Amino acid sequence: MTKEKTQSIFLILFTLIFLLNDFIFMSVTTYVGWLITDYVGRIIVLLMMGYLIKRKISSFADFGFTKIKAKPLIFWAILLSVSGVFIDQFGRRFFESILPHTQMMVFYKITNPTIRIIDLTFGLLLVALTEEAVFRGFYNSVLSKWIKNPVAFLIVSSITFGLIHWSLGLHSVITSALWGVLPMIVLWKTQSILPAIIAHYLSNLVAFSKIIPASWFQFMY
Repeated sequence: MTKEKTQSIFLILFTLIFLLNDFIFMSVTTYVGWLITDYVGRIIVLLMMGYLIKRKISSFADFGFTKIKAKPLIFWAILLSVSGVFIDQFGRRFFESILPHTQMMVFYKITNPTIRIIDLTFGLLLVALTEEAVFRGFYNSVLSKWIKNPVAFLIVSSITFGLIHWSLGLHSVITSALWGVLPMIVLWKTQSILPAIIAHYLSNLVAFSKIIPASWFQFMY
């Protein structure tokens, strides 16, 4: 089997892991079960990435892990972070207002302070790393070999990224898909997913840590 076909198969497998694990999320009733499900799924993704790299089927660059100078890293990370927070906070509220009551999954509050800190650091970093490596880096390197029109695989990757958030509701699908356009464009400009990983992490940190009061984002609704 050629490297291209093997990469395509793994791309499908990666996508299925992200799409199907929400069924498990919806079946658990505690934050411990939710965290275990989330971490195990993402660690499996990392192991699969490691397998591809070790077997030289793919490289770190295929996942978007390339060097980038400090100035463009900081510039694009800030730009993506501001855009990500805006889309996540304002966009999500807007689409939820016109598409209410579509969320199926429940987020259980982490009551243990230590576990909460670990999740807000390591956990959210794991989310940003795996999702950007797969849906930006790997999607870009694999789909570009099969689809010659970059706009076409930009749309495919963004919609797929939106769909992996299906259990969070239609508003999350839409806002995630919209967000997915921006880091892919930045990847094309910089050849690196590092700005997107930073921005993805910071956007999620704002959403889950409440480091910025929710009232700051509610004045429009």
